[in-house]
Amino acid sequence: MGVLIKMEKQQLEKYIEEYGRDIYLFCKRLTGNKSTADDLYQETFLKLWELDNVNDAENPKSYLLGIAANLWKNQYRKQMWRKRIADIIPALEESQIENFSRL
Repeated sequence: MGVLIKMEKQQLEKYIEEYGRDIYLFCKRLTGNKSTADDLYQETFLKLWELDNVNDAENPKSYLLGIAANLWKNQYRKQMWRKRIADIIPALEESQIENFSRL
């Protein structure tokens, strides 16, 4: 079982050095796009940095892959929600839009 530790700059740099390439390739496979993969990669390590306590897991690579996958799922859900809303709005009549905006 791991020990709870405070994330320090040196530890973050170590994670990036050891696992950065694999995490980036995973992000690229998930997104299928270099630009989006770059963003997801950065968000993954930023999320790791922002955590107050990091569980020094037996498999840090899996931990990082999990962060990347969860960030991607959350981003995908937001995109799908926005798309659904964008698809619904044109179908509404003008009066329905006015009523909706009053809410």
